[in-house]
Amino acid sequence: MKNLLLIPKALAVALIASPLLLTSCDKTKTEDPTPQVTTNGTSTSNLSAEDKQKNAAFDKEISRIISQMEQDMKKVQNSYTKDPDVDFAHLTIVHHDAGIAMAQTELTYGHHDEAKKLAESSIRSQKSSKQRLTDFLASHGTPEPAFTEEFAAFRKEMDAAIADMIEHMRSSPNTLDVDYDFAEVFKRHHQGIVKMSSIEVEFGDDDPVTDEGKMIIRDQGQEVIELSQFINKHGYPR
Repeated sequence: MKNLLLIPKALAVALIASPLLLTSCDKTKTEDPTPQVTTNGTSTSNLSAEDKQKNAAFDKEISRIISQMEQDMKKVQNSYTKDPDVDFAHLTIVHHDAGIAMAQTELTYGHHDEAKKLAESSIRSQKSSKQRLTDFLASHGTPEPAFTEEFAAFRKEMDAAIADMIEHMRSSPNTLDVDYDFAEVFKRHHQGIVKMSSIEVEFGDDDPVTDEGKMIIRDQGQEVIELSQFINKHGYPR
């Protein structure tokens, strides 16, 4: 197993305690290792009709994005090349596309400047990562299948990580606060790719892709911390 990049202690704790390792979660309460959010969050009791419409539009678009990501990932899973680096690259590009779309949805419907800044920063980061992976696929040539047992282990772990991520994203809180909901679902999206990247680092052989996996663990892991801090500071909507 390849060594991961050295990462700050706070980031390591957040990643090890990822809620994707949990077995259940509902729409109103998140079982999460990050600090418990305060209950004195933004009041949604007097939302205007326009804000309610924006919230409904946000919810609909996020649901569509998750469904599209699941569908596109399933296409990759159903046509695995048995080359872990190639398959991870394809899956991650799909994941980044969903993340970019989610962040753009926050920019369209969100209100909070801090949440929007997090979205803008993540768009830039994911676009750069997507381009590097696209360049790798263009230059890699014919996939190089792993040994049967090795790929079977990769596939088992990767498919489980994807399923857990989708389930966890779908169980994200659905309040009338767009910014809070964005931070929650985006955090879960990022935790999913951190887990997927750790699997790539374990099974992959091509340095450009394993290095990309390490960067994702570092960069999106840091974003998980920032999103968790926003959630805690923002508070659960009243």
